[in-house]
Amino acid sequence: MEPMSSDTSGPRPREVTIAGWTVAVASVMLVVSVFDAMARLHSVDTRDSLTRALGAGSAKDLGISLTDALGVMRAALFVAGVGAVVTGILGVFVLQRHTTARIVLTVAAVPVVLTAPFSGGVLGLLIGAATALLWSRPARDWFAGRAPARPAAQRVAPSAVQRPVRPPLVGRPPDSGGGPSPTPRGVPGWGGPARVDPSFAPLPYAAPRSAEVPVQVRVACVLTWVLSTLTALMYVVVLAALLADRARVLRLLHDNPALRDRSIGDHELTAVVVTASVVIVLWCLAACAMAVFAWRRHAWAWVLLMVSIGATVAVGLVSLPYSLLHLAAAVVALRLLLLRPTRAWFRGAGQPPAGPPAGWAPPNPADRHTGGAGQGSAAGERQEKPPVW
Repeated sequence: MEPMSSDTSGPRPREVTIAGWTVAVASVMLVVSVFDAMARLHSVDTRDSLTRALGAGSAKDLGISLTDALGVMRAALFVAGVGAVVTGILGVFVLQRHTTARIVLTVAAVPVVLTAPFSGGVLGLLIGAATALLWSRPARDWFAGRAPARPAAQRVAPSAVQRPVRPPLVGRPPDSGGGPSPTPRGVPGWGGPARVDPSFAPLPYAAPRSAEVPVQVRVACVLTWVLSTLTALMYVVVLAALLADRARVLRLLHDNPALRDRSIGDHELTAVVVTASVVIVLWCLAACAMAVFAWRRHAWAWVLLMVSIGATVAVGLVSLPYSLLHLAAAVVALRLLLLRPTRAWFRGAGQPPAGPPAGWAPPNPADRHTGGAGQGSAAGERQEKPPVW
């Protein structure tokens, strides 16, 4: 899969430029807004506002407690923050004409729009509207590599196009008595028709595909493999410990200061730990697979790997200071994947070679019959022959 389309569709449309920059800037602002809302989530003002909202009107009959409301808001803000990181990264790649980035951006914008009431409202809806603009007619033509549709006033009817006038033949022998004009007989090898061997076809030059992986891609893939493997093994150990001694693991979790003041039962806590562990293990395996495909120079894997690392950065910022090592490695890997040599290497995947190297020439049909030893004599004979008129 090629990262970008061909250049036959002309310059980037204005709709794509507006949508890409709007998504990128609004995503950065949404991430900052989510962090501010997460910091104010357990404040006294937020609790009082939620208590009044849950105790008034039809919300009183729903039976939602303050703890449940805070949990829903925390989950919605987490989803909005991760989605904003993903859309911010993909907004930059959309400006560079990545068709895969446009599709993944459309999918990632859905949870951002759905969680907009919890994260401020305006920024999430703005990201959704800008993403919809990427599917307009000029944007679709640009991503597909088609020429933009011209207005009806600029279209020219086929009948209005003037056909070129064929020039008269020069050097034709005069007509002799109305009979057929004599056709000169050509001498084979001199003035006769050229004899071409139908089984001979010159082979075009095909440059070998560059398999040299840049150092930046190597380091980013190695960091992904090492940290993803360590994280997956750690959560596999957690699942094994939960199966071996469930009571001890739950007692350690209940002693955590973050869970001490919350009324979470053992069944709910077990379900949360098992679900989170399975999701993280699958995520780590998917990241390792994307790193393998990125090593093999697949542009779609490069984009998805950066999205995965961006989501890792968002999760690491929420769980500081325990995730300091993973956060530092993720930032380094994301930076390496965004450098210019990495982008140039992935953009060159699947493109035809620029041209043959210096000194290369197509094979001569005469050399097919003369062989390698007779090439010099055949060239000398061709130079001694007089020109053919």
